[in-house]
Amino acid sequence: MSESNDAARRKIDDEDRPRHERANIELPYDADDLSIGRRSARHSRSFLTYAGYARAWRTLTTRDDTPHYRWADAGGPRFKPDDLAEVFAREIEPRATVPRSPDGVYRSLSRMWGTEQLMDATFRGATGEWSGDLLRSAAPWVTVQAYYSCFSATQALIWIERGDEIDQHAAVRRAFADLWSPDTCNLMPFSASAAAGPATTPRAVEFRGIPDGTNPARTDPAGYWTRFEAWDVAALSLRAALDRHLDDRYAQRRDSLRRSGATSPSQVRLPKSDREAIRAKTRPFTILDVLHRFRVAANYRDADVFILGPTDDDAIRAFIVNMLHTTSALLLATELRIAASTKPGAMQGVARAWLSMFGGRQSPLEDRVDYLNELSGR
Repeated sequence: MSESNDAARRKIDDEDRPRHERANIELPYDADDLSIGRRSARHSRSFLTYAGYARAWRTLTTRDDTPHYRWADAGGPRFKPDDLAEVFAREIEPRATVPRSPDGVYRSLSRMWGTEQLMDATFRGATGEWSGDLLRSAAPWVTVQAYYSCFSATQALIWIERGDEIDQHAAVRRAFADLWSPDTCNLMPFSASAAAGPATTPRAVEFRGIPDGTNPARTDPAGYWTRFEAWDVAALSLRAALDRHLDDRYAQRRDSLRRSGATSPSQVRLPKSDREAIRAKTRPFTILDVLHRFRVAANYRDADVFILGPTDDDAIRAFIVNMLHTTSALLLATELRIAASTKPGAMQGVARAWLSMFGGRQSPLEDRVDYLNELSGR
């Protein structure tokens, strides 16, 4: 082996060593036991799964599935003016109303746009000069920014549709499931959901708002798949979020029964009646629940996955691009619903007023104002 190859091999080996070893930092505990800073197959596999989910939703919401710097450069939303006109005529009859609390609507919209702008700043750094550790640290936070942008968007829609303010996370996600259900507003992919089936069938899921023929069992989100299989992967992400929620509820119920003495400490399986009760009370899970799962994973359960999992900088950049484009599409759909439910031009006026104070040409909202005019027909 040549000297140049030896040097390259030493460089690769050094990069795979935990960071505290590369920096010659002595830790007061056994780092090997805690897997500090060491990438494993679990990290890579888990990140590829999250990245696959993000790419699937981006594919379903944006016309072009290839990486682009701007959301508008990717062709904007996959849903077309005719699609929205049909939805608005059938599901959301336009009404020139004044919200019960204009201030509440504006506060929610301002949080939505402001958080998205922070996300766009992360996006610009990631597709610009950021690299290495700085870029890796951005991956977890873009999931948080995506969730809170869509969380605030849902709060604004709740103000418009119900004249009420909800700030509890579970309640907002439940409201999203109602506001975007196929019975209320059948606009794919945002109307897609997964609900718990009967407890007699393990992991039984009932999907709504997705095309016939979708089969989440046939596609590996962490593997190779084409845009034609995006619905399979998106459906799998819904089912995964639902399964995680059910597993948590089952565990909580088992702990409650053990503490009360109703079951023995060694009993593992939850009684069928309890499982049925939990599944019956569980609402359908939506894209907002998928984003919430991303946020919890990035902050708590799988925080190291987003730092150590990506194999290179390009993998992180693609993940960030997909998250921002999906968020922009969901925000546009929300803005269009609000535009259809308020006085003509009101939504565009609020958006431009916000841009004049906080945004400008650097804001993703600037890309969407023209779409607001085109798609809402106002």
